[in-house]
Amino acid sequence: MKFFISILILPLSINFFAQESDSTQRFVSSDSITIGKIKECNVFLKNSSELRDVRLVSIGDSTLTIDREGFEKVLMINDIQKIQFRNPAFLTGAGIGFLGSVAIWGIIGLASFGGDGHMSLPREAGFVIGLVLGIPTAVITGIIAGFATPDDEYYFYGNNIEAKKKRLRYIIKKQKE
Repeated sequence: MKFFISILILPLSINFFAQESDSTQRFVSSDSITIGKIKECNVFLKNSSELRDVRLVSIGDSTLTIDREGFEKVLMINDIQKIQFRNPAFLTGAGIGFLGSVAIWGIIGLASFGGDGHMSLPREAGFVIGLVLGIPTAVITGIIAGFATPDDEYYFYGNNIEAKKKRLRYIIKKQKE
């Protein structure tokens, strides 16, 4: 009989402790803001040190928790000078330039070369020309894209922690979108 009573009480006690830990977790996290998924950034501190390729994890009363490859570090918000998000525009621009060159020269090659005999190159020569000219085109369009889309940099001036926390919330909202 005691065995059956303990089997009935065990699930109730497990449920009670699970609810207690959930409420404790909610109470602890009510003062801090958990950020979630956000892209990597560089954090620059007032003492001229730089933390590269980190993710923002949470904002506390006067602290910011960052993560790099599973290792968390807590920073004082007042020590942050700048947060920088890198924009990978060069590779995007280079890819578009390369594919555009191959496509344009491929169409020109199919329309102009071979067939009626006025040019002695085969039709596929347009794609080969596009591949050859695609490399410098990719470099040029990548450089243009790199200059056209600068990195997102956010500066933290002064010592007002509330203003800095407000700026951090804005950064998180913008970088999540």
